[in-house]
Amino acid sequence: MKHERSEGGRGDTKDGLAWFPTDSVLATDRGFAPFFKQYARNQDAFFQDYAEAHRRLSEVGAKWVVPGGIMVPEFDKSKL
Repeated sequence: MKHERSEGGRGDTKDGLAWFPTDSVLATDRGFAPFFKQYARNQDAFFQDYAEAHRRLSEVGAKWVVPGGIMVPEFDKSKL
């Protein structure tokens, strides 16, 4: 699975998808690549596996709501 980068697009591909260095690792890691490829071919398989994992984590007490919510602090855009 290879996405072509758009001209000058920071992390974007020609098909409009964001593609970051971490995505490349998922696609090439020997342990995870088979799952990456399977889910790329079959989105329904991803959602079925995700639903099952979410259910199992919920059954053992995982908390999905963070008290106070998730906050992203302001940052100095001039440093970009």
